[in-house]
Amino acid sequence: PKNLTNFNNNLLFVTHSSKIWRFENSGSTVSQIYDSGSQSKIIDNLIVINNELFFLVNKPNESGLYKISSNFSITKIVSQNVDLVSKLEGIEFENSFYFALNTGLNKYNFSNGINSLVSNVKGSNFTKAFNKVYFKGNENGESEIWQINIGDTVQKAFDINPGSGSSNPQNFTLSSRNLFFSAYNPAFGTELYKITDCPFNKSISTDH
Repeated sequence: PKNLTNFNNNLLFVTHSSKIWRFENSGSTVSQIYDSGSQSKIIDNLIVINNELFFLVNKPNESGLYKISSNFSITKIVSQNVDLVSKLEGIEFENSFYFALNTGLNKYNFSNGINSLVSNVKGSNFTKAFNKVYFKGNENGESEIWQINIGDTVQKAFDINPGSGSSNPQNFTLSSRNLFFSAYNPAFGTELYKITDCPFNKSISTDH
C-alpha cells in the first residue's frame, strides 16, 4: 500500500499503482472503490481539499484529474494527457483548487464545479502568503517565483535570475510575516531569500 490518506474518517490507499482502497474505521472493513485498470497508473499524491479527494490517472484515452466526493462517488473532472506530471501538486485558494497539469495552471471551482485553464505557466511548490499563492513557475524552460492574485491574475513575482536563466525557487516556508525560500542567482549562487509583507511595502531581500 502507498499514498495512505485520511479522508472523511476513512483511510484511503493505493495498491498496484492502479487501485484505490477504503478502510472504514468504524467497521474495520476494507473495500476497493476504484480500479483504473490495466496499462494505467494512479500518479503519486492523493490530495484532500474542501472534503473532496483529488487524484491523477495516466491511462490511454482516459487520462486526467478525478475526484472522490464525501459519499465516495468518483467523477472525472479534466480529460488531459498527464504523462509529463510526476505527481499531483496544488493548493486551495479563493474557494478553488489550483493545480498543475501538462498544459499549465488549472483551477477547479468548488462553487460551480467548473475547471478552467488559468495560465500556460507550469507550477509546483504552491504556498499561500499575504492573500496570494506563491509558486515555482516554469515558462519556456525558465523557472522563477510566480504568484496567483485574488481574481485569477497570474504574474511573475520576481525575476531573481534575469534573462533566460532560472533561479529555481524552492523550499517555501512562511514564518511570521516573512516567506522564506531558496533561489539561485549567478552572482551569488544559491541563497536564502525572503518576501516581507508590511502595510505599505512588499519587498524581497537576501538573508544569506
